[in-house]
Amino acid sequence: MVCLFLQGERHTLNEIDYIAVPELLRRLNWFARGVQEVNPDATIKVVWINSWYDPPKETEAAESLIAAGADVVQHLSSSPASLQAAQAAGVYSIGYQNDLVWARKWRVGC
Repeated sequence: MVCLFLQGERHTLNEIDYIAVPELLRRLNWFARGVQEVNPDATIKVVWINSWYDPPKETEAAESLIAAGADVVQHLSSSPASLQAAQAAGVYSIGYQNDLVWARKWRVGC
């Protein structure tokens, strides 16, 4: 949630999207509560990829969310594919359990 607060302080974010796997409903709910705390008018879209590791699906999910207007893409899958898609599109992203050395210039204090 620290990432969302940092993002919210810097930008007006109205659509924050999420790439999910089924086991992560609890984290998705926490994420949604954090988004609503920062911006009560924000919406969250979820794309279920039903896999922990599927870079092509992760990329496709991120690209579809970005094409639909995502301001931020969050993921909890096991590859940086969605983060790389967000970076390529110039969209903020929030990652999980990945080596993000390649993304240094895109970090927002997290």
